[in-house]
Parts: sequence; structure tokens; C-alpha cells
Amino acid sequence: MTLQLNAGQVREQLLYILDAFDLMLDKLDLSRRIIKAVSEGATTALLIGFEDELRVMIARFVRLQFSYAQNWLAVAKFSEMDISMVYFAHIIARLDYLPYWLSIQREKLSLG
Repeated sequence: MTLQLNAGQVREQLLYILDAFDLMLDKLDLSRRIIKAVSEGATTALLIGFEDELRVMIARFVRLQFSYAQNWLAVAKFSEMDISMVYFAHIIARLDYLPYWLSIQREKLSLG
């Protein structure tokens, strides 16, 4: 049995792939900028900016997760989708930790 996708489904899957790739590149860029800033002596304003970027990035991951679920359900049953959802949960959980870590870095800066 061959799976047949209509043009709309193919388009949605390609958009998902592009969104995921774009988000991955943005995450890598932000990670590198955070590491560089912390190693070179980040300012409070810079750390606050990183926190804001992380909030936006987490929201993008959530939207990507919804897009994944829509694409999955368009061609497959619900079963085993939870495996992939766990991967998204792990990424989001790790990103959720970073604003907390950045706020600790800001506190350290303010204490001198």
C-alpha cells in the first residue's frame, strides 16, 4: 500500500521541514552568542535580551510541535506519535531552564 499525499499535505510537510531547519539554525546561533557573551563578560541588558529571545524561541518550538502533530495526523494514526512528542518536550524543557540560568547570571552581575 502506497501513501498518497495531496499537494496541500506535501506543502505543509515542506513548510514544517523549513520551519524546523530555520528554528534549529536560530537555536544554534543563539547558543553561540550566549556562550560568547558569558565568556567575554556579558552585560545585564544583553542577558535580558537573550531571555526575551528564548521566550520567543520556546513559543516557536511549541508551534512547531503543533505543526508536527497536524502533519502526522494527516497521514497516520495517533499511535506512536507520543514518541516524537517526547523529543519536543525534552527540547522545550531544556530551553525553559535557560532563562532561569540567565537570570542567575544577571544577579551575579548586579552583586558585582
